[in-house]
Amino acid sequence: EFREFISHVFLDLGSRRTTVCFPELWSLANHDPQVAEHMERMYQRYREVLGGAIARLNPALDQPTVRRLALFVSASVEGHGMFVGHGRPWQGQIRELLEMAMQGFLLLIRDAQAGSEVARPQGRDAAGLLHKLGRLN
Repeated sequence: EFREFISHVFLDLGSRRTTVCFPELWSLANHDPQVAEHMERMYQRYREVLGGAIARLNPALDQPTVRRLALFVSASVEGHGMFVGHGRPWQGQIRELLEMAMQGFLLLIRDAQAGSEVARPQGRDAAGLLHKLGRLN
């Protein structure tokens, strides 16, 4: 369920509609409180659905940790749009970047501890996590 949801959202970043529409909406939200309110409600619902999938992957997590992870994952996915969106330089690498992101998200979620100030993987430091993802030699 998590994989399907993230894959759908991530791959949609490559569509022209998403590449053009969402940056315009974010810009408009900076100037129009009503648009900002609608955008916040939309992203709140997105994070709720994502949070449900996260909680099912790691049922030991408390709600604050689930919400923090959902915010992190959604922001991470959305941030890729400017790089892998329609006509962007890295659009051809969207599937490879999706798989890298997915591996990192799943490790973080499965290893996260309830009640931690940050969702910190158990027994891993950042270098260890990057090594496991194949980023360091």
